[in-house]
Amino acid sequence: MRSHVWGNVKLDTTGLIDRKVVRFMSDASIYAFLSMEQAIADAGLSPEAYQNNPRVGLIAGSGGGSPRFQVFGADAMRGRAA
Repeated sequence: MRSHVWGNVKLDTTGLIDRKVVRFMSDASIYAFLSMEQAIADAGLSPEAYQNNPRVGLIAGSGGGSPRFQVFGADAMRGRAA
């Protein structure tokens, strides 16, 4: 499925997610997480409505994630080559 919609995200995410968690997240993961939080707030859902509820889930996709992390992963794999 092709999409002709794109945007250049200019968002200072500093302090929006716990730094112990965010250090393991790519840019795409950070944007997905923040979008999820905003969607929950926009829907007016309380934590009781979605926490520990087996009928609640999230389906998310990304066209390619963060190119920076793709290069990092490829470089790491090349370093492991015999």
